[in-house]
Amino acid sequence: MTVSGHPLQYILALIAGILILIMPGLLNYIVAIYLIVIGIMGLIAPSRRAAMIEKRKAYQEKLDVQLEEWNAQIALFISRAEKARTEGKFEYDKIIEVLQQKQGEMRIKLQELKSSSDEVWEELKAGAEQAWADLKIAFDKAASKFK
Repeated sequence: MTVSGHPLQYILALIAGILILIMPGLLNYIVAIYLIVIGIMGLIAPSRRAAMIEKRKAYQEKLDVQLEEWNAQIALFISRAEKARTEGKFEYDKIIEVLQQKQGEMRIKLQELKSSSDEVWEELKAGAEQAWADLKIAFDKAASKFK
């Protein structure tokens, strides 16, 4: 059996139970206050959850858009590599291979983010940001080589 809820709910329940044992005459007041507090917490929690979901969605969409832009850039690099002379083509092909590998890693990180729970999302986001930074550096280097 798994119990989930805000930790404050458990603390309030414990305090309410102790107060009822100590002062049974206040039972009605204690239960009423407990229910009001839990009700307010219940109203606040969904709005926080919705804000978190919206934040996650916006971040993931940003990554999706950037990955598609980089995909188009890789296609441009491939086109330029095909036009390059034989001695330069090998170097271009190697750069493109590294970019595609890093882009694949970023896609995996993004998929992990999309399927993660709220509890681990922040941790995975940090890993995705590192992969993002690595990919950006690789793209900047590649862009300077393909000029």
